Amino acid sequence: MPKSSPNIPRYREIVNELLDKVGAGDLKIGDRLVPETDLATQYVVSRHTIREAMRCLQDLGMIERRKGAGTYLISDQPKKDFSYSINTLEELLQYASHTKLEVLSVDSILADRDTAARLHCELGANWIRVSVLRIAEPGAAAIGYSEIFIRPEHTDIVKEIGTRAKAVYTLLEENYGLKIQQVYQDIDSALATSNVASRLLIPVGHPLLEITRRYYTDDERLIEASINFHPAGRFRYQIRLTRD
Repeated sequence: MPKSSPNIPRYREIVNELLDKVGAGDLKIGDRLVPETDLATQYVVSRHTIREAMRCLQDLGMIERRKGAGTYLISDQPKKDFSYSINTLEELLQYASHTKLEVLSVDSILADRDTAARLHCELGANWIRVSVLRIAEPGAAAIGYSEIFIRPEHTDIVKEIGTRAKAVYTLLEENYGLKIQQVYQDIDSALATSNVASRLLIPVGHPLLEITRRYYTDDERLIEASINFHPAGRFRYQIRLTRD
């Protein structure tokens, strides 16, 4: 059994291994997948973990579950839109490692009323704003445009953004000995402004998924924030809830 990575949920490792089999031709369109009980034995995991892996493959449009007949591979390519589940800080880190940031601009701002309300910070607070495109595949259209806000005293990490496959909060932890304890997230719908539209090469007024994240240290300091815009048709966000 392959060694498990501490930063990747086990079900996603299984998804990646099954995708590798598809890429290698070991699994072909029309093939019936091994039953879930056998997969659980093969990978030494629970049925729940296998079901999560199957759910992920189904969301990618690659398998079809046929009642009483099993699960079949129906596509050897995932859907073109980028889909990701983020339920823990570790999965957020993994999301960052699966996409690349292209820095467009860096400037220093004072938070106006709108920015202060979005970031839950004081009016007139000084921030370094890094505007970036998030890209899932080389040469493909960007899956999102983001404005990342960091404190001026942490400006040294700006030069690392986009050069390393790491989340910005991880760079803050590594470079300044900080510990991110909580991330608050707001999800809303929006229409593309002229600025966002020009970044993402979409029409003004195009529907967007807008996600604002605020990162707090263990002493409850707001240390980073980001406003992320994802065009309809390029990105899907999944949330999994479980009952204790």
